[in-house]
Amino acid sequence: MRIAFITHQFPHLANTFILNEITQILRMGHDVTVYSLDRSDDEVVNTDVASYGLQDRTRYFLDYIVEDPGNRATYRAYSPDRLEGYLHSFPQIGKELQAEGIQIIHAAFGNRPCTAALALAELTGIPLTFESHARDLFVDFYLAQEKISLAERVFTISDYNKRYLMEEHGCPEEKLVVRRVSIVEEFCDRIRGEPKRDDLLITVCRLHPIKGIQHALQALDLVRETHGDVRLHIIGEGDLQGELEAQAAVLGLDGSVVFEGPLNNQDALRYVNSAAVFLLPSLIAEDGDRDGIPTALIESMYLETPAVSTTVSGIPELIDDGEDGYLVEPGDVEGLADRVRLLLDDPERRAEMGRKAREKVKADFDAARNTRKVLDAWAEVLAT
Repeated sequence: MRIAFITHQFPHLANTFILNEITQILRMGHDVTVYSLDRSDDEVVNTDVASYGLQDRTRYFLDYIVEDPGNRATYRAYSPDRLEGYLHSFPQIGKELQAEGIQIIHAAFGNRPCTAALALAELTGIPLTFESHARDLFVDFYLAQEKISLAERVFTISDYNKRYLMEEHGCPEEKLVVRRVSIVEEFCDRIRGEPKRDDLLITVCRLHPIKGIQHALQALDLVRETHGDVRLHIIGEGDLQGELEAQAAVLGLDGSVVFEGPLNNQDALRYVNSAAVFLLPSLIAEDGDRDGIPTALIESMYLETPAVSTTVSGIPELIDDGEDGYLVEPGDVEGLADRVRLLLDDPERRAEMGRKAREKVKADFDAARNTRKVLDAWAEVLAT
């Protein structure tokens, strides 16, 4: 099959799961051309980028701007989704998709990439599919009914999301396919092997309200009462960094929390692999935004670093509370601190949970099996 994959930025550190998905499709013998709305300067370490020539397979909407945009009315409906600057690209890209025999237009997210994909599908008559994850479903799902109506299949990452799509947006169940976010196991396997540090907690995420990092800092303050040498390293960047640094200072956490900033995925995984506990106290934000199933949690579990997280969204479909990690209700700071202490105090429990966590990921989040769900659905679309 020949697939046009529409995404925000490529490759992008916050969306390495999209890179993983594309390389798995290529590995299974299909052709992908990536159309990216914006360029990315992120350093994403993955040997598949070179081995599959992904840089040569990636094209950018703004490179298709032409002086004569043609009939602007055709694209006016898509302007409210912040696509004004891209609209004149559509005719050129549409002609290219048809000339190159693209069989499926697939959007990596339900928001802007899917809006662009919707326009291209209407221009070309090529079947549309898209996938939804978190913000693109719960907050930023512009033209939801039009997208669901035109799409041949809607992929999503959790049963929680599937129910939401059916109940909130009336998506027909027969269009929905649950496919898990997958990781590149071989890449993680190259990281494994270093000993765990009994005093290290790790968080890898955007510094965004849905991640609940303020509760991680409060929990760390409680844990220090009995474990004075524990350290929390926070990897990532975002608008909340200054606020969180100020909170850490007020709590007297100087020397106990380190804001590492953004690291490439390889360096971030090395921290995760060496940590005793992965801490991610996810929340539902005031605007309804929330996590899906964070890739960093999946990677942590594969690397046998047990996680302490919350019951938000699809996270309970990844973590079996008390078996391969711990879950508490969102905002339960004392619960977070208690579960962290349990893991710090019991290396055998930690190791056993880590082994079970790895097996859970290998069984349910296997890349080949979940990619096969996508390929089978596309084959069904093309057969009708």
